[in-house]
Amino acid sequence: MIIWCIGIILCFCNAGTFAASYAYDYNPGNSDARPEDWAQMDSPDNAQCGWANQSPIDLQTQFVSIQSRANSLSITNLRTMPENVVLTNVGHGAEISFEFANNDNMVVTGGPLNDQFIVAQAQWHWGTADCAGSEHMLNSQRYSAEVHIVTYNSKYASLGDAADKFDGLAVLGFLYELDDAAAPDFPSSVQGGLGGIPNAGDTTTVAPFALINLFRTEFFDYIAYSGSLTTPPCYQTVQWMVSTKPLKISSADLGALRSINDVNGSPLLRNFRPCQNSYSRALNGYYL
Repeated sequence: MIIWCIGIILCFCNAGTFAASYAYDYNPGNSDARPEDWAQMDSPDNAQCGWANQSPIDLQTQFVSIQSRANSLSITNLRTMPENVVLTNVGHGAEISFEFANNDNMVVTGGPLNDQFIVAQAQWHWGTADCAGSEHMLNSQRYSAEVHIVTYNSKYASLGDAADKFDGLAVLGFLYELDDAAAPDFPSSVQGGLGGIPNAGDTTTVAPFALINLFRTEFFDYIAYSGSLTTPPCYQTVQWMVSTKPLKISSADLGALRSINDVNGSPLLRNFRPCQNSYSRALNGYYL
């Protein structure tokens, strides 16, 4: 059974794990660290959190400009089995990285991207309620959760080096809808591994799986727009590509995500930022 959850104004988001010189929080009761206060927190790196090209946003398909698929999105090593998949509690969420033999990389090209982008990590985001935890909204509907595949421009030495560059980052986003009757698209090895990373900084390896197992299909419709990281320092350097076809997730998967603890040792029940004003940003649709 699919359970629909309709959003009204707000949604929340997080893409990219980058060191900040101050603590931040998703708890609306914490007046010193809540998302709406990030731009005012005492750090030289956080000013962009209050700028105009912030993420996430509500993706309204009525305003999408359809683009040619002649230059389709391509990902190398999409189906290649890595040697290791490392699962980490980063204090604000759950993150995985892939390790290949011979230091091979997964590289994303095509679509709105002018350069080659190396896959660095993937991470999940969720909420306290099973039907409300996605980062982006699609036509004002909020979904159960969202996974982000974070990549960086190969012209830079690392994810950290690329983070503040205007052409530095690209993120693939996939929404999840709650469906306890269908086979979930959430990787079973990740669900099982979450029990091994209860506290911030904990790391474990899980049964390896290919990147395509995260989103099931090589070709998918998506909406692209220019935005930002969704955690401090909120750099406006991200080319977003958000799939318009939700994946499936179960209540058990969402419960496993909520079982890990945050940087303060409290259960991480949600990790999302309020939706930001789109200011009529261009939305480009790449449809099959």
